[in-house]
Amino acid sequence: MRAGMIALAVTTALVQAPPAAARDGAAVWAAACARCHRSAGQLVPAIPATPANRAAWLDGFLAKHHARDAADRAAVIAWLLSQAKE
Repeated sequence: MRAGMIALAVTTALVQAPPAAARDGAAVWAAACARCHRSAGQLVPAIPATPANRAAWLDGFLAKHHARDAADRAAVIAWLLSQAKE
């Protein structure tokens, strides 16, 4: 019975969790990045990659730079690219 209740709780939590695409990149940035990196709009043009390759470059960089969660990285990358001031 207890195992069934635990399985139900885990399943419910997974169903209620927002999908990766629904994660808020601005919120992730504010919580995890903004303390050190204040200007998101000025950061993107400084990325050493072509505009077409920036998302891939950011994903590789962020995976090694305090952003281990792939869904959080995807949300931050989408938000960062939308903030670019070129």
